[in-house]
Amino acid sequence: KSSPKETTMPPYFQRFHPDCTDMQKSYTPMLPEKAWEAISPALFESFYSHSLGDLHCPEERYTTEIARLKREVDRLTQVQQGSGEAALAAMATMAAAAAAAGGSRHDVQQAVVFTKSQEQELERVKRNAEALTLDMSRQKQHCETVRTQFELRQNDFLSPLSKDNVALFTTQTFLTYCVYPRCLLSPEDAMYCAHFVILLHSIETPGFQTMQYLDGLVDVVVGALYCITEDEAGNIGVMLAEMWKLISKWRYDEKVFTKEVVGKPGSYLTKENDKDDKNESEVESEAVSYANFIKLYNR
Repeated sequence: KSSPKETTMPPYFQRFHPDCTDMQKSYTPMLPEKAWEAISPALFESFYSHSLGDLHCPEERYTTEIARLKREVDRLTQVQQGSGEAALAAMATMAAAAAAAGGSRHDVQQAVVFTKSQEQELERVKRNAEALTLDMSRQKQHCETVRTQFELRQNDFLSPLSKDNVALFTTQTFLTYCVYPRCLLSPEDAMYCAHFVILLHSIETPGFQTMQYLDGLVDVVVGALYCITEDEAGNIGVMLAEMWKLISKWRYDEKVFTKEVVGKPGSYLTKENDKDDKNESEVESEAVSYANFIKLYNR
């Protein structure tokens, strides 16, 4: 049965929709059969069908640029009105520049007049400030919508799989077939990989062990350093820098670690014990305490 989204799409696009049966069947040949025992098609599809703009809104950059534009609006408005310290300072600067250029008294007087080009600049800056404010609001709303979609689908990512396979092999498989190939493509993709993992942790995805992932990530990076290009190394650096912003908060603030990690699925680290008399190994997952996290961080 077609989903509502499929029915509203043009027929020639429906076969490319993530919920399309043909599209879902096309995932299977992309990975070895063994890999599907550690990650689900839902997780694979979600990872490759989104981009950085779906997960992250750079509010700090938006806010900084909007504040700069508003300051420029205030400055030009004061110059237009001919009042305020900013206006007097700007007018004095323009008059001094005209005088230094050898201008006549008339030229100096004309230099402090609010010109047509300044009026156009004022209007342009106002439009840009309003456009950025609206764009930030839309971007935040979009990211919240995508997050809600992830929260609704989180039980489809790893829950249908064997718990032992998830505990032992999901990190390695996810790094091998998802994170590592994509993070090498561009700085934007590298940052996306970091935010995707952060999102899985923050929505408390069942079975996704963030501590296990971080431990495996370090091993992957170390092993890759001698077989990647300079640009690819830079992309990996972007991903690590973004991840370490969060990890450093956990490392240096126990209250933040307790709030964001303790008691969540991501707080577990798995190890496989030695085989017993029946030649069977036992999988053991234990929560990482703050003290043990510090050891993991300093390793």
